[in-house]
Formats: sequence, C-alpha cells, structure tokens
Amino acid sequence: MKNGFKRVAVIGAGTMGHGLALLFALGGSAVRLVDVSQDRLDRAMALIRSHLSGLNLHREYDIEMEKVLQQIGRSGAGGPDLGSGFHRGSHC
Repeated sequence: MKNGFKRVAVIGAGTMGHGLALLFALGGSAVRLVDVSQDRLDRAMALIRSHLSGLNLHREYDIEMEKVLQQIGRSGAGGPDLGSGFHRGSHC
C-alpha cells in the first residue's frame, strides 16, 4: 500500500481532509493534518479511528491501527506549523 510520498500536509480536517489524511497514512506517509478548529481536528481523528476499526485492515492486510494513527500529526488554531520537513509551496 505504499504511495511514494514521505510527508504530506492536508489542509482542512473536514469531510475530504480526514479521508485524505487516512489514505496517505495507510500508504505509509507521515501526515500533518491542519485546521483552524481544534474541534474539527478532534472530530477528524475520531472519524479516522472509526474508519480504521470498521475496515478490519489488521485482519486482512496486517495493518496496525495505532501505527497508522501515529503517522498523523495535527496542527490547530495556533497556526499552520507544518513541522520539520514540510515546506510551504505556492501551489498544490
């Protein structure tokens, strides 16, 4: 399930953002999920956890849920601190 991206920043933890964060984390990327709302970040992580447990990937593909969750870092209302190795670009 490797996707070829070492680090990915997902801006916005809403409907699409949390799903993208999950897909990149499943593909082996270190993910930084950024949103201005800490509440949205918390809800996104709860949804990601729920999706992972519902997929039963640990049985079929030997994927550890906690390992995937640890690959997703969060940045909230304090500013978009993307962390080490993440670079801001002018385009997507």
